[in-house]
Amino acid sequence: MVDAPSNTTTRKSKRELLMSGMYSMGDRVAALIFGFGTLWMLTRLTSQANFGVWVFFTGLVATVEVARTGLLQNALIRYLTTTDEKEHGAIHGGAWLLNGSIAFLGALFLWFGGDYLEPWFNFPGLGSLTKIYALTFFAMTPLWQFNYIQQAHLEFRGAFWATILRYSTMFLLTLSMFIAFIQVDGNSLQILEYLAWGQLVAASLGAFISYYYAKKYIPKNIILDISWTLKLIGFGIFVFGTNLSSMLYKQVDTAMLGALLLGPVPAAIYGLAIRITNFVDVPTLAVASIVFPESSRVSAEGPEAQARMYEKATSAILAFVLPALLIVGLLPGFIVEIVGGAKYSEAIPVLQLTVLFSLFIPFANQFGTLLDASGKPHLNFGFTVSGMLLNVAFNYYFISNMGIIGAPLGTLSTYVVMFVAMQILLYKMYGVRLMNVLKALPKTYAMIWDFGLHKIGLRA
Repeated sequence: MVDAPSNTTTRKSKRELLMSGMYSMGDRVAALIFGFGTLWMLTRLTSQANFGVWVFFTGLVATVEVARTGLLQNALIRYLTTTDEKEHGAIHGGAWLLNGSIAFLGALFLWFGGDYLEPWFNFPGLGSLTKIYALTFFAMTPLWQFNYIQQAHLEFRGAFWATILRYSTMFLLTLSMFIAFIQVDGNSLQILEYLAWGQLVAASLGAFISYYYAKKYIPKNIILDISWTLKLIGFGIFVFGTNLSSMLYKQVDTAMLGALLLGPVPAAIYGLAIRITNFVDVPTLAVASIVFPESSRVSAEGPEAQARMYEKATSAILAFVLPALLIVGLLPGFIVEIVGGAKYSEAIPVLQLTVLFSLFIPFANQFGTLLDASGKPHLNFGFTVSGMLLNVAFNYYFISNMGIIGAPLGTLSTYVVMFVAMQILLYKMYGVRLMNVLKALPKTYAMIWDFGLHKIGLRA
């Protein structure tokens, strides 16, 4: 049975939460800056075909990583924030057993699975990249465990510095190749393989940094407790299913472009637009990192408190997303030219559609956070699976009939349908009102403004 929260998991003040949010946002901004530089060089280092392979590869390994985040992240955070400290040693031990098992099975899949997926989706060279990442998957095991431990205590400094180290490592590696291989044939897979090895080095370095900040939260009496492993799986199984469905949801369009249009070039054009759109979505991921632990704490206060948390969190995300979305929406050609160069001009109309995803993603992410935190992961799972299946149908129809532009049209259609369904359920179960999210935007901008003035010393 879950005990009352210990003193270490009491709710934090608004200022502490805002600082946590700033670190979490800094984590994402660092990834954005270094990720942008790496993307800029990679589109010029490689051919469109090779870039398409890299897009699919990174999407595939992110989907495999979902097993870890789904089964472990939310369950570990929830139990560390809602159980007495005397149980924490067993919880940590059970989490390590689960994390290690996931690492073994995930690495096994990557080592053998890439060779089968390569001809199926028409992405040559995929098999060699997944074999390298099978080793990286093991290195990610301690990194994510230490990050989740910090997140449970609303501590984000370790994740912030680990992210900077990881992404800067990849940036410097790409920069060195950009200088050394600028005259090399862009069709060579050697550059992609070097990048895959770089991921292994970056993950290992990040794990050391994350441990430094997490060690004060790690109990000395860790017990390898299988019963807690099973409890974590019991809570996380629906989250895993939800996250896996969500990742497949996001990869359906890219995979179908490769399979239906016979090659990685269409995937490269679409992938560039998605990469740019992901930059706009940085605030969504940053706020989500601090909302789940806090949502778990307010779950006992009832649906009304949970509804207000959803509305405020979604409004906070939109406050950051809307300006970025407006810039990208007004200047798609300029942005594509900067990021990918003239050879990716076909991505301009695609970007004009993919950037609209950012309007719906904050609502979808916070919908899932609310259901998981309030003990209803099965509902979130059902919605996500439904969305994935709908996305398959929409993408098959639109891509078959319209080509590359059909991918963003299919996914956008899915977002619209699922948005309406989610808002209906949220209103009926929690009393969430869409207008409250929009009304909170001016207050959110005012709070951000006041916080900025305070930090630069212009306001006490």
